[in-house]
Amino acid sequence: MSCDACGPSPTNHRVDWFVNYTTDVLDIVDRFGYRVGRSGGARARAMAVAVRRALLWMGERLRVLHWESTDASALPSRIRLVVERVQIRGWRVERLRCLGQRMHIFRASREAAAHRYWEVLPRGNTRIRESIIDDKALVKHCLAQAGIPVPHWRVVRTVRDARRAAQAIRYPLVVKPRSGSLSRHTTVGVCDEGALVTAFRSAQMLDWKVLLEEQLPGAVYRATIVAGRCAAVCRRLPPSVTGDGKRTIAELLVERNADARRGARGDVRSTHHQFHGDETTIEILRTQGKMWSSVPAAGERVDLHEKVTLGYGCDIEDVTDVVHAETRELFVRIAETLGADLVGIDFIIPEIRQSWRAQRCGVIECNTLPSIDMHHAPTHGTPRDVAGALVDILLRDQGHERRRG
Repeated sequence: MSCDACGPSPTNHRVDWFVNYTTDVLDIVDRFGYRVGRSGGARARAMAVAVRRALLWMGERLRVLHWESTDASALPSRIRLVVERVQIRGWRVERLRCLGQRMHIFRASREAAAHRYWEVLPRGNTRIRESIIDDKALVKHCLAQAGIPVPHWRVVRTVRDARRAAQAIRYPLVVKPRSGSLSRHTTVGVCDEGALVTAFRSAQMLDWKVLLEEQLPGAVYRATIVAGRCAAVCRRLPPSVTGDGKRTIAELLVERNADARRGARGDVRSTHHQFHGDETTIEILRTQGKMWSSVPAAGERVDLHEKVTLGYGCDIEDVTDVVHAETRELFVRIAETLGADLVGIDFIIPEIRQSWRAQRCGVIECNTLPSIDMHHAPTHGTPRDVAGALVDILLRDQGHERRRG
């Protein structure tokens, strides 16, 4: 399946649309859980552990489920980092297979110690439903109520609603599906009604509700919070080349893609990926007065795309050590507001070294399963062991069932 709007990570549009539509049926439950979970989270977690134990026991007895040994090298990069660190600490890691299909559900065991289970990444305790955090509109509502900065936004269902919302928010806008990840069907820099209609129809291919939001000035940063601590912060830069005064942009891109750290497009085992231009690249180059055959001056940076995701070959610059103290505290407060031990926060701010209070800035979305591998292998700056911090949470003795003799 290929889709220009999905980019390197295409998805089934009909399935996504159906899932997002049916998820709305649970909105009332989500809102109730957000209120109740903050006070009754311990009881809810204990119930979840009991239900999980019963389902696994039943599945194994019926031979629907079984556990098999894990080859960490074949796993997606963010999952591999966790599995390797669990194994280094002397635990055996097994992967769940359901009806012959390998799942991203894992179990760690060691002698008489408690089993540890996790799906994709260890997430510790989350006091509210993950669907609230992953809903771009609902999470903005929750954060705004807590006094945390977010861009002006509206959720719309029709082109008519989109036009009205655009007049209220004002251009330029970002238009995206209400749910989803990896910038699929997201359009930035929407500046007129024609572009708005096109972007709306693209976003509605994945979700019947579309989010329009103010396009904030500044760079995009990812802060990853683990157990109430700001584990890492990085700046996400669009794919680019730097001129040497001799070679064309096309030739510089060939050299960039030859970097051994960059895997093929769509290779989930790689953190960084090669970039191959598209129609958007031609337009981005044109706005910079360039084309593929242009020869940039020595030291001149030329952007090749507008998106800053790993799949599009973005660059990652670690900035953990230079984040202003008040901004770092804000990131931790966001995680506390959401009640999550693990959350990735996408934040736009003009200057990360200055307090957020002195700038127009805001949270654009949050992720309960963030790409922690970007912190382990930045293209610039110091690597941060986020996976190690997650394993610390995982190997706690709390909340896990003991092995039966």
